[in-house]
Amino acid sequence: MASTNYHAVAEWAEQESILVTWPYEEFVWKDHSQLDVYLNVIEELVPVVKVLIQARGCDHSKILETLGTRGIPTDNVELVDFEPDTVIIKEGDEETFMPCATLAWPRDYGAEVVMNDEGERAVISFNKCMWGVGGATVYHREGAVTECVSRWHAKTVGIETVLFTRLVSEGGDREFNGAGVLLTTEETELTKRNPQYTKEEFEQEMKRPAGIEKILWVPRGTYDDEDCCDGPVPGPDNEPTAFKAGGANCHMDEMARFCDENTIVLGFISDEEAQRYEIARLNKERFDEAYEYLSKQTNLDGKPFNIVRIPVPEVQYYTADFKGKDKDCLLAGYVGRTLETAAKDTEGDITFVASQSYTNFIITNKKVIAQQYWSEGLPDAIKEKDAEALRVLHACFPGREVVGINTYALNILGGGIHCFSRQVPKSLAK
Repeated sequence: MASTNYHAVAEWAEQESILVTWPYEEFVWKDHSQLDVYLNVIEELVPVVKVLIQARGCDHSKILETLGTRGIPTDNVELVDFEPDTVIIKEGDEETFMPCATLAWPRDYGAEVVMNDEGERAVISFNKCMWGVGGATVYHREGAVTECVSRWHAKTVGIETVLFTRLVSEGGDREFNGAGVLLTTEETELTKRNPQYTKEEFEQEMKRPAGIEKILWVPRGTYDDEDCCDGPVPGPDNEPTAFKAGGANCHMDEMARFCDENTIVLGFISDEEAQRYEIARLNKERFDEAYEYLSKQTNLDGKPFNIVRIPVPEVQYYTADFKGKDKDCLLAGYVGRTLETAAKDTEGDITFVASQSYTNFIITNKKVIAQQYWSEGLPDAIKEKDAEALRVLHACFPGREVVGINTYALNILGGGIHCFSRQVPKSLAK
């Protein structure tokens, strides 16, 4: 008889496939193209892992044509369409509603696959609330749709066993080391997603399907990843004159990641950076708080974790004529709807800042794909940080190739390349 004792699998375990999503609405602003980022990621993935592209509402033949034009081989690519397993769409409303939930961020909604001692796989089905952005709850229709995604994803790859929990949680805030430990954000998982649970109740419920024994509770996520509908944030003048382009309402993968069972890579902001920008100072408080906490924690064997520091990207502000010539472009995607909510009383130009991170990297078979930010015309400080981040990741992943791609267009939309992907570990069942 097969074991029912399932346990969470680390991201660096051998992967069978990775799920990404084709953009339902293409976002291009100035020289920042969402599709270019997607294609760059897919191009890096296909040589080492099967890529599932969720493409509901998109022309499959055009997608394959686009991949071919780019020179990306499609023999390791499969196009799949999300189908909810619950009746949640009003008649005649599907095409206007479904795009908001067609796996824009598979990390958060895709299958959290666990494995038992026989190598058999199951999926954890969490509740969803659209990150709690703008006060959204599990009772919002979007939450009902995205709650179905993990089960659909699992079924697509042949996983039938479902472990249900009523915890609200997104994958970007769950970092497993594969050895019984979960790294997560206390404010996110408790105050923002599950206020009805005490910490002890949450731990008991999370340990049941995930098979973990210990949770590391970093107090808060990054400031620029807070609820993007909250209103103005410090701008270039350090006054509340800017707005967040998007965000996940505080996820761990923007702050810290496991690189192996005992190594955690954590962002670092210098005193000099914190003096230049108020938004950097606010973030520094949180990274320092996280380091103070994590430096005192141990693994299941009682040994301290190896904490490696990695730069936090230079703060970049952009200004757009939100009510004029840039309006149609910005409103074409999620970033526009977010800014319209947060800056509803603003006239003329609007300044916004994206949530950027060097820890939002993808770990896959034989490779790590990292976020980079420098392009021609930008300050050398950005280029220097990009290079330092790659050096840190090379040291943390000695057995893997580390490649970097510019991801700013995706960051404007509220996420990164880790958010854009969800791996499925290879079954070890005989």
